[in-house]
Amino acid sequence: MSSPPHPQDPPARRPGRPRHEEGDGGEVRDRLLDAAVEIAVEQGFETAGLREIARRAEVSPGMISYYFGDRQGLYQAMFERVFTRIHEQVEAVLDAPDRTSEDRIADLVRIQISSIAADPWLPTVVMRELLARQDSPIRDFIGEFMARGPISMMIDRIEEAQRDGVISGDYDPRMLAM
Repeated sequence: MSSPPHPQDPPARRPGRPRHEEGDGGEVRDRLLDAAVEIAVEQGFETAGLREIARRAEVSPGMISYYFGDRQGLYQAMFERVFTRIHEQVEAVLDAPDRTSEDRIADLVRIQISSIAADPWLPTVVMRELLARQDSPIRDFIGEFMARGPISMMIDRIEEAQRDGVISGDYDPRMLAM
């Protein structure tokens, strides 16, 4: 017969929940995303094992399922984290009423440069998934997310700048945005 729990004993852990020593949920989730990014840059995401990602994040493999569902969910979360931040920055620039087309284009270029500086892995992984891997399960997701997010807003502003004569009309706005 087991003895009743002592008042100073830690509470029983619920299945699937992060342990106290693993940190709070946001921290664990961010560590998993950071580990997935590192591995995606080093060797490509599809070749990395989920156990390797969890090991590098110093959490149990079950945390990937808990936070992301599966490999696809983890990969999507990597991109969503970056694209959401970029989207918010682009919206702020485009919503500023006192900015000219020329100012907006300069701001968008600064956002693009700072985004690449903050997440240097992004162009490499996006290009790998969009160009090199025809069978990438994440390819459609990236294209769709980019099309409905900052890229479409940037295309609109580039077209506006072309109408205003700030950018030559000889350029394809979609290619400039990318």
